[in-house]
Amino acid sequence: MRNAGGRIIENVETAQVREVKCRWCGEIFYICLSCFRGQAYCSDECRDVAKRKAHREAQRRYRKTDKGKKTIVRKRIFAGWDWVRKITKPWMIHLVNLTTSTVKGK
Repeated sequence: MRNAGGRIIENVETAQVREVKCRWCGEIFYICLSCFRGQAYCSDECRDVAKRKAHREAQRRYRKTDKGKKTIVRKRIFAGWDWVRKITKPWMIHLVNLTTSTVKGK
């Protein structure tokens, strides 16, 4: 029998193993107690997919904050998006005025 890390577990009957449910796919996997370091995913693929999803969620929450909105506007201005200059919110106009002079002066 192999554990989630690929190591062969000899003497399955006597080995002390931990049963773990993957947080992404829900698959049950086993890992010997000496190898267990808090693993929560059955494979690298499940771990990577879950990390990408968590990162996307964190970015989505950040973009809803005032700081995140200002960052988006600043990045779009430097990228040369003309429609951003038409924004009417006072703090955004201030950002446009600050950054357009530096963009035109290239």
